[in-house]
Amino acid sequence: MGWQVAVEAMTLIWWLRRDPRLDDNTALQAAFDQSGGAVLPVFILDDAILRAPNTAPARVHFLMESLRELDEQLRQRGSRLVVRRGTPATELVKLLDESGAEGIYFNRDYEPYALERDAAVRMAVEAHGRRVASFADHLLAEPDLLLTSEDKPPTVYTPYRRRWLARLEADPSLTAKRSDAARLHFVPLAGVEGLAVPTAAELGFVVTQTVMPPGALAGNELLKTFVRRAGNGLRAYHHERNLLAVDGTSRLSIHFRLGTLAARSAVRVALALREHTDDPDERKAIETWLGELAWRDFYTGIMVHFPSVLERPFRDLFLHFPYREAPADLQAWQEGRTGYPLVDAGMRQLRTEAFMHNRARLVTASFLCKHLLIDYRAGEQFFMQQLGCGELAVNNGNWQWVAGSSNDPQPYFHIFNPVTQSATYDPDGEYIRRYVPELATVPTEYIHAPWTMLQPVAASSGVQLGRDYPTPIIDHKAARARALAAFESARTTSFS
Repeated sequence: MGWQVAVEAMTLIWWLRRDPRLDDNTALQAAFDQSGGAVLPVFILDDAILRAPNTAPARVHFLMESLRELDEQLRQRGSRLVVRRGTPATELVKLLDESGAEGIYFNRDYEPYALERDAAVRMAVEAHGRRVASFADHLLAEPDLLLTSEDKPPTVYTPYRRRWLARLEADPSLTAKRSDAARLHFVPLAGVEGLAVPTAAELGFVVTQTVMPPGALAGNELLKTFVRRAGNGLRAYHHERNLLAVDGTSRLSIHFRLGTLAARSAVRVALALREHTDDPDERKAIETWLGELAWRDFYTGIMVHFPSVLERPFRDLFLHFPYREAPADLQAWQEGRTGYPLVDAGMRQLRTEAFMHNRARLVTASFLCKHLLIDYRAGEQFFMQQLGCGELAVNNGNWQWVAGSSNDPQPYFHIFNPVTQSATYDPDGEYIRRYVPELATVPTEYIHAPWTMLQPVAASSGVQLGRDYPTPIIDHKAARARALAAFESARTTSFS
């Protein structure tokens, strides 16, 4: 059933997309300032997104539940969330007529479909004689803010990160808080019907993963917990972030992706914490985390300036890379049945939690591209379908970086050894035992390479390889040699 909300003069529509929050929201505050609080919050269920092959059930669930929380917060402030389903340009023009609103305010998005959609909305709304205003909110530095000294898009991360941080320090407006939820009191509006916020199931999605708590309240609480956590929070980030069994990362990525927490808010907190500590180790930890946040802006800029990266390798060399068509190997990787415990643990964490530890992401991605020689785009798509925090630009950039095909890649000969990575970053095998429980009884000295167990050890542990857990899908040494030969073949073909 629909509901109705009161309509008065000077109404503006706040069209939210990836920003279901009242706190620190640029477009919302701008609409408030212009209208005096006569703001109509609107969300459009867009089938072009809902039916896209990369749309993950976990993200849909997180977003819908976050919208439900937002609707409750709006009701407490004399408003409600207007939900419509259809083509955004069509629905928004209808809402302009129904509400008498003078215009539409929204925060910018940079993905290819979003740019097309927003251009169509702007054209339709302006043709209707109403105003459209868009705002920088999702990123700290928009794609054209930090061009090189030659006015070219930056393609190397390290100098970009330095300039990114220096610009934030020099221009406090980039991190300033945009809105305060406690100060927002909406003018009651009426006469506009909307749908109830649907569940992911009602939209046709089957959610099989355990998704993190959604909503802006959970995002803010998670940030506070990360900052205050003793021993392995923000202050120890550079020491703990690679340890697989330790809760040493923020897990805020899904909140940044879906806008329940502004990345700007997190950066502001980190900068303030850095300013008030004299401990050089703590400062290094904070700067390391800030550097991780800079990747989002960097990769978004790459996507905007070089949109072809979403379809093909950035480096022409990889147009000739001899990837294998190996559907059985791809399925084994997707299901966590490669016979390499760390790879399998990471993939199973992904499938159960819609999240994977960053160190495991590096190892699992490298394994697919280099051990199995399967096109990175197959892994990129699978991650987008599974990750709650899957973000087009970042996911593409990370996969191309690992594959060696990106604008600023890791060296092609850098091939992660899953056994040594496991021994280094999960020395006691806790992460492996958590996600690969059939190996729980394997002694620690063999947990990283169970195929090396002698028969008496295997018998006493109760684990029979090939029955309880697969043997390795490929030998590491052979896989490395094959990958290096493939790189050489691609290089020779490219320059012949």
